Amino acid sequence: MDAGLLSAFVKKLVARLFVLAEEKYKLYKGFEDVHFLIEELPMITSAIDEQLAGKDDLTLHFKVKELHQLAQEMEDCIDCIMYRASKEQQPWYCINHTTGNRVRTRLQLAKEMKRLKRRLQEAHQHKERYPVPRLSHPVLPPSSSDRLIAQEDLVGIDAPLKEHLEHLAEGKGQRSQLNVISIVGFCGLGKTVLAQELYDSEVGRQFEKRAWVSAGQRNPEVLLMEILQQVHEPPLVSSDARQLSIDLRNYLKTKRYFIVIDDIQSADQWNRIKTAFPRLQDVSSRIVVTTKFQSVANTCSSTNVYVHRMRRLDEECSKQLLLKESCLQEYSDSSQSDPKVILDKCDGQPLALTAVGQFIQSRNSVEQPEWEGVCKDVRCHLDSDDALKRMHQVLTHDYTSLPTHELKACLLYFAMFPSDHRVRAKRLMRRWLAEGFVVPSTLCSDPAAQSFRELMDRNIIQSVDVSNNLKVKTCKTYGMMHEYVVRKSLSENIIALFDDGKLQPKHARRLSLHDSSISDSSNLEFDLSLVRSLTVIGEAGQCKLQTLSGFLVDESEGFAELMVHMNKLRKMKIWCESSATSSSLTNVKKAIQKFIHDVKDPADDPRSLSVHFEGCSEDLLEGLEAPCYLRSLKLQGNLPKLHEFVTALRRLRELCLQSTRLTADLLTALGNLKDLLYLKLIADKLEEITFRDRALPNLLCLCFVVKHPTFPKVEDGALPHFISLQLLCENLDDQCIVQIKGFTRLRELVLYDELNTDVKANWKDEYKKLASKCPPDEPKFASNNKGQPVACVALTGLPIAGIGTVSS
Repeated sequence: MDAGLLSAFVKKLVARLFVLAEEKYKLYKGFEDVHFLIEELPMITSAIDEQLAGKDDLTLHFKVKELHQLAQEMEDCIDCIMYRASKEQQPWYCINHTTGNRVRTRLQLAKEMKRLKRRLQEAHQHKERYPVPRLSHPVLPPSSSDRLIAQEDLVGIDAPLKEHLEHLAEGKGQRSQLNVISIVGFCGLGKTVLAQELYDSEVGRQFEKRAWVSAGQRNPEVLLMEILQQVHEPPLVSSDARQLSIDLRNYLKTKRYFIVIDDIQSADQWNRIKTAFPRLQDVSSRIVVTTKFQSVANTCSSTNVYVHRMRRLDEECSKQLLLKESCLQEYSDSSQSDPKVILDKCDGQPLALTAVGQFIQSRNSVEQPEWEGVCKDVRCHLDSDDALKRMHQVLTHDYTSLPTHELKACLLYFAMFPSDHRVRAKRLMRRWLAEGFVVPSTLCSDPAAQSFRELMDRNIIQSVDVSNNLKVKTCKTYGMMHEYVVRKSLSENIIALFDDGKLQPKHARRLSLHDSSISDSSNLEFDLSLVRSLTVIGEAGQCKLQTLSGFLVDESEGFAELMVHMNKLRKMKIWCESSATSSSLTNVKKAIQKFIHDVKDPADDPRSLSVHFEGCSEDLLEGLEAPCYLRSLKLQGNLPKLHEFVTALRRLRELCLQSTRLTADLLTALGNLKDLLYLKLIADKLEEITFRDRALPNLLCLCFVVKHPTFPKVEDGALPHFISLQLLCENLDDQCIVQIKGFTRLRELVLYDELNTDVKANWKDEYKKLASKCPPDEPKFASNNKGQPVACVALTGLPIAGIGTVSS
């Protein structure tokens, strides 16, 4: 793994360790080694960052590969601890393993944490101390080398050249003044070539004084001195930027000049030299700057605005240039020679088209190539073939010059998507946050948006669809940058892709499937337990997925179609948006019907379903048919009645219903759920009902999260095993007490912690009266999930929104 990316990964790990050490995980008191890791890991990232910055006063040296493996093992251990903690924090009636097993699990995890601590200590003492490679930006040949391209080799330049010549010339009716023309676009689009054509044009040669300089990373003194040397004979001599600016301004103030500043890198670079160029009102001088930064282009042309965004070559010009460079012009009119696949890859970028054409020519092929094969060869030889060298240097420079490791990780995440896929900007930023690539801080509350803006500013990613308020809706990387990103992500073990019938690499944390050739699970020889995120685009067959958490149903239909083929699912959470199409809802409904189908498997089947359909235009659950099975179900949306399939579910153990209003008809129908152990009702208001004899015969726990509490009456014979009542209601008052008098077997009462003190005291007194009616052979104390006695009235300090025991 790249040392910088490792640093970003470890920083994410430290943040998770802090979460692990928070209050709710203090039950893991055997994990004192967590604090050692919290203190040690920042030292590692600091050492890596300093080495990458080129500092020499370092003592820590690490083998990056070894440390990466250790960091992944730590992440696995943290995941396991948090998962176990969430399980153990469930109510006692939801725990299906013994106290002894829980203790052994904790001991095993504590032992694993100690092993990780020991491995980290050994990394310090390792005899073979390999330094982290310093970040050495590849030496990028100056873009001025593009000026050597012959006039007859230029393709598709006529239209932009004509447009710029009009701005360069001193037209009639125009005010005589200095105009700064900015040419902006990603590398390889031909910015320098266009500037050269302007410089060498007849219009360009009419200026009294001219100069051309390549900015790059050069300091202002060097740039100003070089301009002076070109316009002044003999050249003025000074090493001070301020004096050089004065000298140049004084010399040019009476002259009509034309200066090209190629490849300017920052607004600061421009601001430190711009005072050297006089802005006289009676002299029509011109400055042309080229840059890949949109913000720099805007700054340079801020006074007399003219910013030109470089356009890609159209398909016809692209094909012409590709065939010319590959010496295959004879096939230009052949209907059998359609290089569309490679043209899409080059994305109208002249540098890419030229490089790939020369790559084809260098392979001594006198026949038309097999274009699919050319695409694969280009990816394989991108960093090794001489013909592709210049293009690879440009791509590598664009990547390594990104200022932070986090920004590099955000760019590499585009490898999760096909090159022609329109990535939704909002979802992309949410993914960056969810993956931990960017972390909010006091200095930046929205780091994902900031990273997105920076990548857009560098023209590394580009907008595809823009909303009416000019916000980017969808985006993508340009063709060859996407090839570079995919290659880099695979080599750094960041993602796994399906390629040539295999998933490679086999130990990545992110899995992306977007190949229609994946037809069955036999092709997926991949340990899915390692996967932390899954992206499926198009037809990807059966992927052995067991948990589908947080699937959004909107206008996109691809994944909804795919859900029908997911035969291994055990947990499904679906969120339907108002933009969901009728077709996608139909596919999701088919998937739900298949998911709840009762296979009469005698084994303990843990299937759980959660559906949020509040904004859905159709009733997604209407018409679902028996026989059906679920262990756990959560429904959130408009629920005027209980859907028939709910009462038909075999062995439903947990149910959560959330709606603005839960009707009496719906609540009465709940009484028919004979296997239900846990019921949670979330609403603004519950209509009044009575649970009749034999209603909910196996229910153990009932949870209310109600804004305006009213509780059901209970007849003799109803809820015979009911023992736990959770009233998580902010507006609970004494008037509701009378409605719980029928709960004569109650062992546990949980109240919202921020209730009025007097109200809590009255509820506790009433509970004691109920407890006194319990049969003498029944305990008055329950056991919580740690096997310890608890008071009859338990008070929770958790916010209402944070409480829930239904699997969802």
